Amino acid sequence: MLMWALPNFQFVQSMPILTRLAEQQKAIAALLQGEAADPDDSAILYAHATIHAQLGQNQKAIAAAALALELRSDFPDATQLMQALSRPSR
Repeated sequence: MLMWALPNFQFVQSMPILTRLAEQQKAIAALLQGEAADPDDSAILYAHATIHAQLGQNQKAIAAAALALELRSDFPDATQLMQALSRPSR
């Protein structure tokens, strides 16, 4: 009986992670729609960059942040994100 309960317990423990991942994927889909509707909105691009950074997709995050900075060079949050992502990992 305990052997059967262990996998279910592990699944239940992983639910917040799966839920968070699903929410992030939904956020990316919504941001892509926003980008299509207003490709010159630097805030949408920055939000997209932050979601990719949270998912560990650093190259996609850097690309989105770079686009945000092309549109608005005085965007401190995007600049800070780019700097953080460009640092060599330890």
